[in-house]
Amino acid sequence: MDQGRLKRVWLRIALWSLPVALAAVAFPGLIPDYHTVVDRSMPGTLRTIATAQEDFRRKDLDEDGIRQFWREDIAGLYTLMPKRNPTVLPLRLIELSTAAADERCRSDIERYAVKAAKAGYWYRAIRHRDEKPLSPDRFAVVCFPEVYSKQLTLTYVLDERGIIYRSDLGHGHGLEIFPTEDELRLKWSKLD
Repeated sequence: MDQGRLKRVWLRIALWSLPVALAAVAFPGLIPDYHTVVDRSMPGTLRTIATAQEDFRRKDLDEDGIRQFWREDIAGLYTLMPKRNPTVLPLRLIELSTAAADERCRSDIERYAVKAAKAGYWYRAIRHRDEKPLSPDRFAVVCFPEVYSKQLTLTYVLDERGIIYRSDLGHGHGLEIFPTEDELRLKWSKLD
C-alpha cells in the first residue's frame, strides 16, 4: 500500500472515530458500560442453567430412575456421561464456558476446558437453608463477581422456581445458602 493511500485510510478512521467519541462524551448513556452489558448477560446464563435443570429432571438424564435435579455442581450439566452408553458425548446441557465457570466444580471439567470465570463471574451450586439432606425436588445457584469492583458488584441467585434475584452484597464471595423469603424481600430485587 502506498503512502498516500495509507494516509487516506487513517484519515477516514479518524473522521469516523471522532463523532463516536464525541457522542460518547456528550451522551454517556449512549454506549453501555461494562456493568450494564454484564448485567444483561448473567440472567441469560442463569436461565440456561434453569432450563438444563428442568431437562435433566424431566428426562432422568442420570438414568437412576428418579426424576431429580442435578445437585452436585454446575459443571455436571455439561460433563455428565450417560450410564447406558458412556462412549457417547457428555450431556452438554449448558455452555462449556458456564461449566468452566463453576467455582466449586466436582465434575471432570479439566477434560474439556480450563476453569475460568465467565464475563467476570463465577457460578456455584448452593443449598436451601432447610435442606438436610439435599432435596431431589429443589436446586439453587449463585452467580457472583470474580473480583468485587466498581464494575462488578451484583450477586445473582436462582432456584427451582425460576426467579432470578440480584443484590449488591458488598463483597464478591457469593453465598453458601439460598436466601430465605424474608432476606429476598428485604435485600434482593427480582429481575424481570
